[in-house]
Amino acid sequence: MDLNPDSELVIKAAKKARVHDIIQRLPDGYNTRIGTHDAQLSGGQKQRLALARALYRDPVLLVLDEPNSALDADGSEALNSVVREMKADNRAVVIMTHRSTAISECNNMVILD
Repeated sequence: MDLNPDSELVIKAAKKARVHDIIQRLPDGYNTRIGTHDAQLSGGQKQRLALARALYRDPVLLVLDEPNSALDADGSEALNSVVREMKADNRAVVIMTHRSTAISECNNMVILD
């Protein structure tokens, strides 16, 4: 855990995950404390926030487990946008999911039965 995060990288990751505007509307913006059972954010917004956290250090490999289980259409598009950007930068994304909207941007698929 980074105890002194770089503000520019935090905002850049939030914008990639399309959660920046949501964060800015919180009572204390980026300084708002969010708990596990916090009602300030919906499940989908929490998931987008988690995506931003995963993007914080600009990873070359992103592993996502059911990343769109609570996402609405905007959240799903944000996720797909991240996958497109990662692919364009020759980075890898591994997605484990049951929902077909998460795999629409994938090049390869493995089905486990």
